[in-house]
Amino acid sequence: MADDDNEDPSHFNPHEDREKRKQVRYEYRELINETEKNSLEFTKPESRGLHKALDRAEELFSDVKQTREAVLDSKFLVVAAKLGRVQAQKLQTHLVKFDADVFAEKLITLMGGRSVEQAAGQANSSDDDDDDNDDDNTSTDTAGPSRSKRQRIQNLDWNKLGKMSTPNFKRTSTVTFMFGPLAIAPPTKKTPKPRDPNNKDKPKASDKVTPSQLDKIESNEEATTIEVSRIYKYLRKATDPGDDGECIPVDFFKFIVNPTSFSQTIENMFHLAFLIKDGRARIDLDEDTVLPRIVPCEPFQEGQCTNPVMKKQVMVNFSFAEYKEIIDVFNIKESMIPSRTTFGRGGSSGLTNGFHRDGDSP
Repeated sequence: MADDDNEDPSHFNPHEDREKRKQVRYEYRELINETEKNSLEFTKPESRGLHKALDRAEELFSDVKQTREAVLDSKFLVVAAKLGRVQAQKLQTHLVKFDADVFAEKLITLMGGRSVEQAAGQANSSDDDDDDNDDDNTSTDTAGPSRSKRQRIQNLDWNKLGKMSTPNFKRTSTVTFMFGPLAIAPPTKKTPKPRDPNNKDKPKASDKVTPSQLDKIESNEEATTIEVSRIYKYLRKATDPGDDGECIPVDFFKFIVNPTSFSQTIENMFHLAFLIKDGRARIDLDEDTVLPRIVPCEPFQEGQCTNPVMKKQVMVNFSFAEYKEIIDVFNIKESMIPSRTTFGRGGSSGLTNGFHRDGDSP
């Protein structure tokens, strides 16, 4: 709303009097509230209220020196623009007025309807004479259009109108997508068969098919059980009893570490945890080296101890770097637990889940 002189940078004054700025903001708010309050009156086509409000805002803008007052001026412009759009939509110029009757008459003239009407005029007069002499014909005419009117509509040159209007609607068809099938067959409702309580062909519980998912779970559990038993067999072999009949403990790391496969080392630790959980093996510390060692034992039986036995779980972080360091420190050349031949997703033997790390056998 500013003039050219107001757009100059010197129009901005950071040291403007605070009271004057406060007064300008107050007048802007009053102008905005008054404009919104009289919005119905201002949107009438003959109303000049919106013009007066714009003139008043132009006067106030000459006193705007900082951005805070300029924001209020912008807010008023938004309100005035909305009201101006509504007022413009209500404005009627009366320059062009569509008359359906006049348009129909011009179409009839275009399609040669005037000559048809003149020829049909004589037919109408003869129809009127027939109507005076026959009461039945009168009832027929009142019920529907006369024969002459139907003939007049049929004799119009509609092809002429079609040829003139076709160029205005002729356009290249665009590519569109079909969001559904060409035909949808309604779903057939299945009628439930009545159950026969005396049916002897009912499958027995033993004949029921186990879901494939349960089969996979059971096969995994079975494979784990087999592997745990295998670990226990090699643990017993590695801790053959001495002369006193006691099993000789074996170093924990030397037993579980496979120097050629990091993944199988992790699996050995996993399966060994089941032996410890079931009480078939125990881990203690060597008195001299203070290193963990493992030895098989008999499962704990209730009644052997008066105090309740508490189970504990320990999470151990075992990285690949630590795995390589243990192999070097303990000089592990061969695994006490023979390597397993596994097939992963990659299809190569010696891998677990299809992944291979440095140090694993290919």
